[in-house]
Amino acid sequence: MIKAIILAAGLGITKNSSIPKCLLKVGENTVLERQLQILKWAGIDEDQIIVVIGSEGICWNSKTIGYIKKLVKNVISNDKNLTTGSCYSLYLALDSLVLEDNDHILVIDGDIIFDRDFVLKLLNYPYENVLISRMSYAATSNGGRIITKNSKVIMAGMNIDNVTLPYYIYSGAAKIGGRLITVLKNELIKNSRKHVIDAIGKLVNRFKVYNLDVENINHEECPTFLVGGSGAKIRRLMIVRKEVSREGVAKLSNEIKWLLNLPKDLRRYFPKLVGYKVTKSSAYMDTVFYNFPSLRRILFDGTIGADKAIEILRKLLDFMFNNLYSRIYGKGGLGWLYKLHFERICNRWPLVMRKAPILAKVLEAKKIVLNDEEFVNAPLLIQRIRVRPELLRKLAPKIITMVHGDLHFQNILIKLNDNSKYNFLLTDPRGDLNGSDPIYDLAKLWHSFHGLYDFMHEDLFSLKLEFKNNETINADLELIDMKSVHEYNRILNHFPRLMDDFNSVSEIYDNWKMRTLFTEAIHFCTVLPFHLKGDGKEARAVALYLTGVKILNEFYRDYKVEDYEEHLEWININTEEDYLNARPVILKD
Repeated sequence: MIKAIILAAGLGITKNSSIPKCLLKVGENTVLERQLQILKWAGIDEDQIIVVIGSEGICWNSKTIGYIKKLVKNVISNDKNLTTGSCYSLYLALDSLVLEDNDHILVIDGDIIFDRDFVLKLLNYPYENVLISRMSYAATSNGGRIITKNSKVIMAGMNIDNVTLPYYIYSGAAKIGGRLITVLKNELIKNSRKHVIDAIGKLVNRFKVYNLDVENINHEECPTFLVGGSGAKIRRLMIVRKEVSREGVAKLSNEIKWLLNLPKDLRRYFPKLVGYKVTKSSAYMDTVFYNFPSLRRILFDGTIGADKAIEILRKLLDFMFNNLYSRIYGKGGLGWLYKLHFERICNRWPLVMRKAPILAKVLEAKKIVLNDEEFVNAPLLIQRIRVRPELLRKLAPKIITMVHGDLHFQNILIKLNDNSKYNFLLTDPRGDLNGSDPIYDLAKLWHSFHGLYDFMHEDLFSLKLEFKNNETINADLELIDMKSVHEYNRILNHFPRLMDDFNSVSEIYDNWKMRTLFTEAIHFCTVLPFHLKGDGKEARAVALYLTGVKILNEFYRDYKVEDYEEHLEWININTEEDYLNARPVILKD
């Protein structure tokens, strides 16, 4: 697990400054707020972020301390910040942690300004212990000095003399892991008045610590080059490792096989697999890290607007229909409908009810009042839908094709300066070896801009819940960043026109709106296990589920489900096993 420690116990720009440097404004946010936002964007849970502040000095007063404590959950105070260095602050933070063997820690100075790419490069650099640096060409440069040999740090510290220019200057960020964390604690307390770089410098001969000069890593696949003895170039790529154990092994194994067996004409549009291993109990795969922004990111940060996004989606649909959905694996039918939707419900709802009591209460309610609008809860609607054979036949896929399987905006990387026909890369494919329903892909796109999944996945929402009784839940769910919401709504309004270009593919196009809306609702209602935090509130999972309830009610109303004739079979469900194995007679082709 990745944890982050922000060392912010220093003073202001001057001794008489009334605010610490971490609270200086950069644009609309403070330095610390910007750091926290980027760390969360990079996937580091706020529960895994620690900020070390000071208590001595004019800048450390009730106002500044109180402000920081509102920003972050885990705040540690260095009560000796005037007489100790960052070594002592880092020691306090590490001493408060219960660490697992595979934990890695980002250590970041609280006064540095960085962007998202900075964190991605550090997280994905393929070594356990890494120091971030910049090149210095002046002997008078301030800061910790880093001396390297073939990218490996051989000396580091604030007072290294007689160095040959140029050399590296520590830039306020590091990644540490493994045994180095435990041993480092002893060096930190022994050198409590010094800088973190001094303590790490005492260990570089015992542990492999590597240097990363971010300014020199701007290539498409983020490579660096080492010169071998014969002058040959040895390429070292930044990688993304995906690792699972136990129940996740089969799925990752399929994804590996899917990538390995990609047709040659498609390989350039998916991540390059550079290593993998699969055993009975665990699996991992390494793919090249591509330094491209996602479609979600460039919409959120204003790099592009809806018009450009629509142009990208037009190219994407053209690619998918002509290169993936044209590869037909067989017929669909009701069996596929059950597998894709009802089986997921049967497997996942009991799981989240066991793991998260608050979701058990939400799922067991009969009515949801969301933003003052009343809805029937999803389990009741699913029961009504499952007993209507003609409706199910309309929802069932007619053909099974090659698909991506998780085609939401975060998994679409955009090559902004590339003018080729298909200037994107599609990451994290599901690995459906036998193919699937292409509507599954379309619903993933649809849930990005219709259900606004992206905003909830980025925690850009506020949620209030009130349990009135055992049958009714009141909820207020509001999204943040309304400028981006506006752009997403423009995409939503235009998307049906994009789909009209593919109406000749009748097996896919028939009932596509109806089937996409239903599939989107199931996506939202069953994605819960992947968003559990174990904090008792489960705000993101609840927000996603409530959105699914709203969309399922929209489907039920707009497509007049009550007009379809019921076909009931008596089923006695006494146990969870009965529930999972229930197979209505209507699910026959």
